[in-house]
Amino acid sequence: MKTSRSSSLASPLPALPTVDLSVALMRCACGIDMHSHVVPENIPAYLESKLGHKLPPLWPQMAEAPAVAGLCHRHVMIAGKNYRTVSEKCWSVPHRLADMPEM
Repeated sequence: MKTSRSSSLASPLPALPTVDLSVALMRCACGIDMHSHVVPENIPAYLESKLGHKLPPLWPQMAEAPAVAGLCHRHVMIAGKNYRTVSEKCWSVPHRLADMPEM
């Protein structure tokens, strides 16, 4: 039997079996990975004082931001620029847990 594979192969590769994904998923005991990331309210310094190393230029820092809708907010600063603004839902465990069912 001739295949489009390289002629250096002695014989063609066997056809892969077809799999019914619905059956395979029902048998999977691994479940679904659902997780949530947390952004800390304050990002600690990069061991600068303990090791004497300078802070890496792209090490993130947190800065105050105005409250919105009754929630505290912080700016994630990288290289002195606002990378992203996050609410306390990112660092408050009770807020984070309350949000997870909606994800």
